[in-house]
Amino acid sequence: MHYDSHMDNFMFQFPTGIPYYHSDNLDLISTNCSTVNCPKDAVKYDRNCRCFYYKKHKLGNIVQLTIYNMGNGGGMGTGYAHPIHIHGTHFYVMKVGWPTYNASGFIDKMNPDMACPGDTTDCNLIGWADNSWNNGAVQGMNTKNPSRRDTITLPVGGYIVIRFRALNPGWWFAHCHLELHLMGGTGWAYKVGDDDQIYMPPDNFPKDCGVFILDKLPDLRLPGDGTIGSTTPQTTGGTTPQSTRSTTSGSPISLQLATIVCHFITCLLSIMLI
Repeated sequence: MHYDSHMDNFMFQFPTGIPYYHSDNLDLISTNCSTVNCPKDAVKYDRNCRCFYYKKHKLGNIVQLTIYNMGNGGGMGTGYAHPIHIHGTHFYVMKVGWPTYNASGFIDKMNPDMACPGDTTDCNLIGWADNSWNNGAVQGMNTKNPSRRDTITLPVGGYIVIRFRALNPGWWFAHCHLELHLMGGTGWAYKVGDDDQIYMPPDNFPKDCGVFILDKLPDLRLPGDGTIGSTTPQTTGGTTPQSTRSTTSGSPISLQLATIVCHFITCLLSIMLI
């Protein structure tokens, strides 16, 4: 990101319906992100860059993201630090790349790990200065005892490397927690799992925006499957951070509520991936 309302050059625009019900025809409820309409050198706040920007992750995969805040609009004291919040999961902070500060606490220069030549350049969709860091092989990551959280500050002139295991199937939202930036488009959606792995909402849940009254907690179901029961976490070992995968057997209220809240928020509101 190099402008305060852009993510991978795009400005996130909420869909007009719930993606869960439109997975085969997202174009009916959202604007497709196109590098033709929104090229790499697009100007700041170009309306052609407004679209439903999302990523897909396979259920159970480890996802590593590098998010940077550099270039014209993002460094040398001219941009904002962004509190990045991710719904649907906690993540591990593998590394934070800070800029260089002067004695007064102001930014002297941006972090050199990213191939951004300076604050007068967009630095959009750049990579690592050292190509050996590509494909997840970032040097200096904390793989022993990283912090686990759901929000982290992305510093001006720097970057963050975060990692999580995609265990919570469904459509989720990640965004800057500054309201002005969220409204402007600093965010992205991500889908975990295939359609048949995502828990079904209650039968009377509105297919698009509308009034929903929950009279009782429904059973948690997968498409074409029966009810799913209580969860028993299982943990794997190793020095790399591991999350838990639940085996199913009664009624996991937390996941039911998470599914309901996620869809409810979607109605109300309308990365470098390695």
